Amino acid sequence: MLRNVKISLYNNSVSEKIMKKSLIGFLLLLTFLQVLKSSDTTKVSKPEPLPEKEFKFPEYQTVTLDNGLKIFIIEDHKQPTVEFRLLVPGGLSVDTLKPGTAEITASLLTKGTKKLNALDIAKKIDGVGASISANVETDFVTVKAYGLKKHLNTILDVYSQVIMTPSFPEGEFNKIIPQIISSIEQEKSDPRTIASKMSRKIIYGEEHPYAVSATEQTVSSVNISDVKKYFSNYFVPNNATLAVIGDVKPNDIIKEIKKRFSNWEKSKNDVTIKLPPVSPLPLGVYFIERPGSVQSTILFVSKAIPYTHRDYDLLELATNVISGGISGRLYKTLREEHSFTYTPYGRLSQNKYFGRYFCGADVKNPVTDTALVVMLNQITSLTKTPPDEQELAKVKTYQAGAYKMSFENSDFVGLLIQNADFYGKPVKDLETYAERIMNFSANSVKSIANQYLNPTKGYIVVVGSPEIKEKLTQFGKIFDFDLDLNPLSGEKAKMEEVNLTAEELIEKYINAIGGRTAISNIQTIIDTAQVEMIYSTGPIKGQLIQFQKAPDKKYMIFDMDMFKQETWVNGQDVWIKLEKTEKLNSNEAEKLISDAQMFRYSKLIEQGYKCNVLGKQGSYILMKAISPKGFASTFYFNSKTFLIDKVERVDVTTTGTLLLTELIKEYIEIGGVKLPRIAENVNPLYTIKLVNNYTLNQSLDDSLFLPKE
Repeated sequence: MLRNVKISLYNNSVSEKIMKKSLIGFLLLLTFLQVLKSSDTTKVSKPEPLPEKEFKFPEYQTVTLDNGLKIFIIEDHKQPTVEFRLLVPGGLSVDTLKPGTAEITASLLTKGTKKLNALDIAKKIDGVGASISANVETDFVTVKAYGLKKHLNTILDVYSQVIMTPSFPEGEFNKIIPQIISSIEQEKSDPRTIASKMSRKIIYGEEHPYAVSATEQTVSSVNISDVKKYFSNYFVPNNATLAVIGDVKPNDIIKEIKKRFSNWEKSKNDVTIKLPPVSPLPLGVYFIERPGSVQSTILFVSKAIPYTHRDYDLLELATNVISGGISGRLYKTLREEHSFTYTPYGRLSQNKYFGRYFCGADVKNPVTDTALVVMLNQITSLTKTPPDEQELAKVKTYQAGAYKMSFENSDFVGLLIQNADFYGKPVKDLETYAERIMNFSANSVKSIANQYLNPTKGYIVVVGSPEIKEKLTQFGKIFDFDLDLNPLSGEKAKMEEVNLTAEELIEKYINAIGGRTAISNIQTIIDTAQVEMIYSTGPIKGQLIQFQKAPDKKYMIFDMDMFKQETWVNGQDVWIKLEKTEKLNSNEAEKLISDAQMFRYSKLIEQGYKCNVLGKQGSYILMKAISPKGFASTFYFNSKTFLIDKVERVDVTTTGTLLLTELIKEYIEIGGVKLPRIAENVNPLYTIKLVNNYTLNQSLDDSLFLPKE
């Protein structure tokens, strides 16, 4: 009984505490609600924008040396740094005889001078935490140097030698050529780059200096004398300007510049650049076949005006209404409304002599045509109806505001002044740019859009899978091109009919490499190949050794120092060893077993390939071969020798769908048969070059084709 009472008393005490806490919590809740009610009746208004500060164009000084070198000095004492930017008119537009010469020249400037080799330059510049670089644009070349003010003398000493007395060493030249070729080959895997190159050909004409691009062949044809000639023609003081930006005093820096550059000899030749008029291609849809693509790159392209044109700023505003970031119509429609793409884009070129505009997006194959309709509708709308004031105000504010904010960086000021001098724009136009943008009317935007952006005068470029081509006929005549931008259709590139069946073509190939009897006499092949893998960063050398035994056995060792891979094929199974040996499943092994066939290209039909002769294109007869699993390859037979010079195929990997190309540059005859001596395997990531050396009919034990583990 007593125990029960104690429990009751305890429970009452707890209940009291709970009630007290509940009461306190209730009172706090009432107070909070009262505050909310009070705050609801007193709305907080957004703060008013601060008054706009008066924009003042930064001060600068101009000095011209006796040899004609014009110097712009922009003081900025916020940081103890200094930057130099030399601008030399010329660029890509003046190396059309051997495209790639300008890029090679710029790349070699920092690779040696008369007094310093590449290592000396690197040690001196890297040793003080500075940098020197050269870059090639369409209309000019720039050479920049940047570093701390306290190292000014070291930087200027090296910088002046790089500009005035480069030595163009042959060893460095031989290193740069394959790197540039590799980057050109890798560009073929970037559909945006392909589309942009095509747009230049369309607007300017296929042979125009603004349209011509470097190729593997043109770069290979450049020699040291071409580089020296380019340099001597354009790198002269009376054809250049120098911007100096940073923690400098005009009198002091001019004294230092004169000390280094006064001996730079003025050219007596006329260095005026004259470009031919443009010759646009016929209106239509320019389709670049990219087999295996799961998405399309679509572009609208139109002829525009050069950067020097008085209406350039107004046209720039109109293009920003269409494709100017998140305020642009393409962003609001293609991305936000339809979810066709992540980032639509557009660009109005800033060339000195001729201009173009393009806008586009990357979209999935099934919506290629729909996305084009949306894009063209948005552009057409602007050519017919002025943008509303709210839409235009957003674009204006962003464009003018971004311009003003850029003046926080003194290097932008230097670039602006120097470029204005090159383009022949009055500095007054730079000072009033933002004001002019804000004063343009909606009707003037519509008018300029109708003049230069009207889709009825424009072009469409699509890079994508052949399966989407039929959907594009609604937009106009289709002109077909390959990834090298060689025409595949139209008047300039009609495929000639070839009176050969696939069986007959393969038989001619067999005879060309030696004939069936000679092939059957070869029972084993040992191929020791010197390998060079070329990335954009440079080459890596190694060795590939392959042992083959008829009919379908192969052992391969791929040794590149940094990694080593072994592959065994015994005709039924395949093993691969990187760190440890692994047996491949049947699907993975099937292709390697097929590739292990001796003289496999002579046995395509026997292996179940469906082969079809497409026709003759240039000096090649093309044949498409589709494997039993549905994988397609295109073979390029030399129409004179009937040897295979190139094979293209599409491969789906973990990194995406890749176009792989095998190039056979040279054959060698040994043992009565012709075998590839020099070959290249090209993919979007790297190029593998092989120089093969063969031993035939040496006895090989079957155990060689089985892993030892």
